[in-house]
Amino acid sequence: MATPPRPFTVVNRYLARQFLSLLLPILASFVLLYIIIDLFDRLDILLRHDASFSAAIRYFLFKIPLMLTQITPPAVITAALLTYGLVVILERSEGGGHFLRQVVRCLAGSLGASCS
Repeated sequence: MATPPRPFTVVNRYLARQFLSLLLPILASFVLLYIIIDLFDRLDILLRHDASFSAAIRYFLFKIPLMLTQITPPAVITAALLTYGLVVILERSEGGGHFLRQVVRCLAGSLGASCS
């Protein structure tokens, strides 16, 4: 018989907050970087076809879902590694070891999605 899921502990809530506070800016910066690179890659095509500014903006807005599907995996890995690095620094300054074991277990379980 399966045990019922435990509610989020203080450590799990802290990890989720740290992870999401890193993931959102990383994801936004990766999308912005993708848009800048794609703009310079497609600039000659846009100029050759005399595309209006609003058409170019619409093109990049409609491309954001594709960007998110391509950029989310490296952004999640980057945020997880940075979260782990911050926790290791915190663990070294605080001592103990229980916190670090719980963090590794949490990050190994779907990078914080199923912390128990």
